[in-house]
Amino acid sequence: MCRPEFAGKWRARARGMSLIEVLVSMVIVSLGALSATSLQIVTKRTNRDAAQRLEATHVASTVIERMRANNTEAALRTYATLVRYTTTLPRPMGGGELYQQLGLDCAGDAASCCLVGTASCTSEQVATVELWQLEQVIDGAMEQVVSLGITAGGLDQPTACIEGPATPGDDGFYTVTVAFRGSMAIPEDTTVTCGHDARDRGTNAKVYGENNECRRTLTVAAYITPSVPK
Repeated sequence: MCRPEFAGKWRARARGMSLIEVLVSMVIVSLGALSATSLQIVTKRTNRDAAQRLEATHVASTVIERMRANNTEAALRTYATLVRYTTTLPRPMGGGELYQQLGLDCAGDAASCCLVGTASCTSEQVATVELWQLEQVIDGAMEQVVSLGITAGGLDQPTACIEGPATPGDDGFYTVTVAFRGSMAIPEDTTVTCGHDARDRGTNAKVYGENNECRRTLTVAAYITPSVPK
């Protein structure tokens, strides 16, 4: 049986949390929630960049394989000439730029395009149509939500470039580079020229930031020897 004097002491010691303790607890919980949210945002951005890089790798590898298959001197010259990077154009390929240069619309006007795979096609025509098709892929024009009129695939502000030997069409290394806009600003890789200072045709604004801080690039290179005519 407890003595009466002890009961008063226990009542004096029994108390709740002070306002300061509550505020400190709220601050700690808030910081934890903010950290978790920031981590989630960074993770989403990283995953998006990784997905775009994977798509860029697929496109660049596809271009190389098509060049290997269609490897006449004339075709290799067409690939390297049409998609050579130059700052005089907003972009060599991407954002509908190649379509603007060629006026080629194989979806809306099939008669203006060579039927790839038929005997009537020259190797240059095949190369031209293939580049048009690849621009459609990186622009997302082949994946659309028809009811909304928007694209559902492709890369963010894509630019594709092809560099070849000093004399395009000769045997040598052919390099395919795909540039796209990343989610976070980082120092530019100045060793790669593709997409540097690329501009939007409509607004003339730089598509990768004023200092190209949002430009990401993926490069695939292969040694290609022209086929010998039979």
